[in-house]
Order: sequence, then structure tokens, then C-alpha cells
Amino acid sequence: MGLFDINCEKYNSKSIIKIGISSGIEKPYYLKKKGLVSNGCFIRVGNATEQLSQKNIEELFSGKNRPSLCKIVSPKQDLKFSQLKIYYSEKRF
Repeated sequence: MGLFDINCEKYNSKSIIKIGISSGIEKPYYLKKKGLVSNGCFIRVGNATEQLSQKNIEELFSGKNRPSLCKIVSPKQDLKFSQLKIYYSEKRF
């Protein structure tokens, strides 16, 4: 679905698996047990993770818009409804 990429690579004569994770759209993300406070919200900067300031948290949260599912474009466009058709046929819809 385009949420992550997995690559096998060689590093110092060893095989490694490299996982790249896409940025999310529901920012800010936070630790549930701490909530939307500075020591519970983090942002990735390159390979590092940094705490967000309260001002940054408020800016990210105020700009947050939740796109409806019907407006999200699927990265896979060769979609078929054959499984759905089978499901509905079995349920007699």
C-alpha cells in the first residue's frame, strides 16, 4: 500500500534488511500514556528523534485535517472487486 519499503542489501559482507517507513498524515503522533505534551510528542529529523515543543505541537494539531476515505487515492490503481463480489454472493446480496 506504499506505507513501507523493504530492501535486502549487503553491508560489510553481511546481508541486511532495510525497512523504510513512509511519513504518516495524522500528525502529531504521541505517546498515549503522556498525551499531547512536549515529553510525549516526537518528530524524526533524519536518523534522530527530537521532542516537539508545545508551540510545534499546537501548530501541527491546528493544521491537522482528516481526509475522508473516499478522497484518499490508492497507490494501487489495478483494483478489482472480485473478492468483494464473492463475499456478497455468499451473503446473498
